[in-house]
Amino acid sequence: EAIKYLNRALELNPRYDLALYALGLSHSMNGNFEESVKHLQNCLKINPTLTDARNALGAIYQEMGLLDQAEKEFRIAISDENYTSKDNSYYNLARIYMAKGKLKEALNHVEGALRINSRMVMAYNLKGLIYEGLDDFEKAIDSYRIALDTLSKDAREKDVDINFNLAVTYFKNNEFDKAKEIFEKISARVIDSAKRAEIDQYPGLGRRGPYYTGIEDHYFLNHQFFSEPKHK
Repeated sequence: EAIKYLNRALELNPRYDLALYALGLSHSMNGNFEESVKHLQNCLKINPTLTDARNALGAIYQEMGLLDQAEKEFRIAISDENYTSKDNSYYNLARIYMAKGKLKEALNHVEGALRINSRMVMAYNLKGLIYEGLDDFEKAIDSYRIALDTLSKDAREKDVDINFNLAVTYFKNNEFDKAKEIFEKISARVIDSAKRAEIDQYPGLGRRGPYYTGIEDHYFLNHQFFSEPKHK
């Protein structure tokens, strides 16, 4: 419906930059990335200073796997002295470098995002993933915990993804009690079958997963990770 009215607006004024921007966003939300790119590019031809459109174009390129083109757009966005949402561009650059396996560069950019916006939950979560990739589990744990602390109480109680990342990192750091506590807490919230399968990979809660060595089961059993059945 929104697309129909935006097209009508453009019939009246083909150079209406904000309508082109909104149309690009609308197509992206429908998964029509090629149409989205076309409208965002046209928007920027008319108004190169509409940096929100440039950041959106970079995000669409990123979704399409065109990482070099995405990086170019994000860097232009960051160079705009008047742009007030540079945290998003830094965050997106961090995601690009992480996808390329350049974790140190990714870390620099996610820290750039957090210098601008110290309450950017998704940046703390990404920072945790980066540290996890660098095998610095203590710093990854700290990042995930800050992400959770930054959420509202209600959002924290409902969260699955950040808690899952934290539990996995506790597991990798051999803090099995803490991992199990979180896995059990979020297990009751999980509806998505794919996420359920991820949780079930870890010993003590489901099938033996990719990190299984045999030592974990011995640890879990000796620490009563499996409760004994209650007799009536």
